Amino acid sequence: MSDIAPRNFRVPKLPDLPNEIVFIIFSMCDPQTIQFARSTSRYWKEKLSSYEFVSTISKRLILLGCSIYAHFGFLGTNMATSDWVMKMDPLTGEQSQFLLPFLVINRGWYRIVGVDNGVFCIRYSSFGISSHLLVWNPTAGSSRVIHDPPRHFCKDCSYLYSFAYLPNSVNYGVVHFFKQTPDSQSWRLAMYSSLERNWVVNMECPTFVTRLDPCYASLNGVLYWLHWRMERTDSNPPYVICFCLTSRSFRQISLPAMMKAHCHSLLIKDNKLCVIANDHTMQSYRSTFWQCDNIHDQPTWSRLYSYNGYGSHYLPAAMIDDEVIQVMERHMQMPEPENAKLSVFHLTRYSPARRTKHSLNMVEFQAMVKIRSLDKTCETIFPV
Repeated sequence: MSDIAPRNFRVPKLPDLPNEIVFIIFSMCDPQTIQFARSTSRYWKEKLSSYEFVSTISKRLILLGCSIYAHFGFLGTNMATSDWVMKMDPLTGEQSQFLLPFLVINRGWYRIVGVDNGVFCIRYSSFGISSHLLVWNPTAGSSRVIHDPPRHFCKDCSYLYSFAYLPNSVNYGVVHFFKQTPDSQSWRLAMYSSLERNWVVNMECPTFVTRLDPCYASLNGVLYWLHWRMERTDSNPPYVICFCLTSRSFRQISLPAMMKAHCHSLLIKDNKLCVIANDHTMQSYRSTFWQCDNIHDQPTWSRLYSYNGYGSHYLPAAMIDDEVIQVMERHMQMPEPENAKLSVFHLTRYSPARRTKHSLNMVEFQAMVKIRSLDKTCETIFPV
């Protein structure tokens, strides 16, 4: 044995390793481990919350598949104490348990504002008095509560919420449309920015921003709404209203006359905005898909495909890869026994390439029930 003491040598600490090596190491971890590492120090929170790392891990998690979330509630009430969210597999229609991260009791309620990058934005009230906005990542188990602006505005006025992440960023925005007085002819917009952690915008909307459809679509930091017509006989042509979160500006996109239908809905397919034109009778419906190209300069619309189905009413759909998931809603009131009420929701999945349609799930309720929202999401580790 040598009596010469060994030389001291420096073992590199993990923070001294290149980002490429650190990302490879943590890419093998589950989301909960990454979330725990984030909480150990400011250094690790910053390194493991970069867009480069988050987007890389999210691409791996997306391969595990996605889920469909249908929010149901009773007709004739805005209270959501008895509401429920049904989580379903988009391939089999199998249901699984979905637990919200807050408790709703007494006169409490909640609404899913939207889902982007696997992150939920939910407006809720536990006791029905004051409301809050919750941004929540169920995969990472992280959440952030945002004060809700309606407490500063007229509570009896019309309002609308939307939620989306900024392009190539881990920051997001919550957009709130509202009217300052019940008889106001114009809308105002307030926007919350996760970068400033505050409501940073309060502006009057252009005159063409009116009667927004609550269902919206988001793509690359731009939010899209349909101009909602009061009646089916409304002669005003429908159009799309868009708002860019980065430039904080509005734009109007016209729909061609050949897309005229009873109702329209928006979807995102292959990173392009699509409009579904729906014509329906009491017994059947016909849906036609239109895709918008060159949307930032001179939008042009091309027809993708059409298909027919049986049902009395068509509700917003969801895209899973190149396939469409639809929900048909029916309400029946039978004289026996004692004017029994029944609500039926039929989920179908349509493949335009194969021209096939199969049933995913049939849900029945012995009451008047409506579907409040339909969302799809994949697991991600985007920070909130």
